[in-house]
Amino acid sequence: MSKKTQLLGFIWLGFALWDFNAYYTKISIPNFVFWWLTLPFAIGIYITFGILLLLGKIGWKSKLVHISEQEED
Repeated sequence: MSKKTQLLGFIWLGFALWDFNAYYTKISIPNFVFWWLTLPFAIGIYITFGILLLLGKIGWKSKLVHISEQEED
């Protein structure tokens, strides 16, 4: 597993926790219902993406980059 990928995973999870904290502390009555409806989906996307990065399931480079590198050789 790449160190860059693992670092990106830690940064991503840190940003997710900061984002939730900032949003929770600035919540207002009108967006309260919207927040509770979207929170489970947001947590699922944030946490799943962060864990996949940490486990190395998502690569640092895309397939397009690999194809272009092979053409240069």
